[in-house]
Amino acid sequence: MTNLLREVKDSVAVLTLHRPEKLNALNYALIDALDAALDELEADPTVRAVILTGSGDHAFSAGADIAEFAGSVESGVERALRDFVRRGQRLTRQIEGYTKPLIAAVNGIAFGAGLEITEAAPLALARVGHRGHAVCLDGPDARHPPGHRLFFVSAQMSLGVRPVR
Repeated sequence: MTNLLREVKDSVAVLTLHRPEKLNALNYALIDALDAALDELEADPTVRAVILTGSGDHAFSAGADIAEFAGSVESGVERALRDFVRRGQRLTRQIEGYTKPLIAAVNGIAFGAGLEITEAAPLALARVGHRGHAVCLDGPDARHPPGHRLFFVSAQMSLGVRPVR
């Protein structure tokens, strides 16, 4: 089973984090697949925009897959920095500096590394939750003032992307 779904239609690529059984938690394979897909799509002249979302109705991404990363952490600081921290930082920098329009379509919770992805994206849109609540993005690493929560709300929003001429 693939961790990252990829669809290109009408010059728009949709990348879907696909680990719904783990609330789309980011493991090494998913981070590497996302990194590679973003590189390929950025170089593809037929792709004009990228939308990044998560599988299922509950989570954009629950953050890092702690069970997988535990091995790196237990092996010491150097390995944890190399395998875990730098990999995530590289992905975040890539999203921040992406040369094509990139939209995080947040379809549920976004914690930790999932939150960092939404904050790195130039535009993040979220739907109102299935109980009518706005999606709340919050975490200790959030780039907003302490004590404040970042809310994205869209009421039955339909997103359309047209080619820029």
